Amino acid sequence: MFGVVGCAGAAPSARPLSSPSASAAASEPPVAAAALSSAAIVPASKAAPAQRRATLLQRACDLGSAVGCNDLGVESWKDARARPLLERACELGLLRGCANLGLFLLADPSQRERARRLLGDACTQQDGGSCLRLGDTLYDDA
Repeated sequence: MFGVVGCAGAAPSARPLSSPSASAAASEPPVAAAALSSAAIVPASKAAPAQRRATLLQRACDLGSAVGCNDLGVESWKDARARPLLERACELGLLRGCANLGLFLLADPSQRERARRLLGDACTQQDGGSCLRLGDTLYDDA
C-alpha cells in the first residue's frame, strides 16, 4: 500500500496529498516569518528536536494549518490527541487528513461506517491508498 499507509500496515504518511481547499487557505491568518522560527517558540537548548517539531506542528495547527494538524495527528497516532487533530485537518480541507482520519476510525467498530465514507471520499478524489484500504475493509467486513 502506498500513500496513506506505509508497508506492512505501518503508520500513515504525514506527507500531504493535496493542499487545503482554497476556502481553507484563504481563511488562514498571515504568519510573520519570525513566528515560524523555532527559536521564537522553543529555545534550541531547552528541548529535544522531536519536541521542538511537535511544538511547531501544534503552533501551525493552532494557526489554522491543516498540514500541521495532520502531521501532529500522525505523530501522536497512539494517544488521545490524534483524533481531534485529524478531525481538524479534515475539516480544514486536507485530503490526506480525511484519509488518515478514516484509517484512524477503522479501529473503532462504532465508527466503521464513517471511516468507510471518509476513505471512499478520498478514493473518489484519486487517493489510491484510500481505495486500496477501503477495498480491504469492505472485503474483511463481508
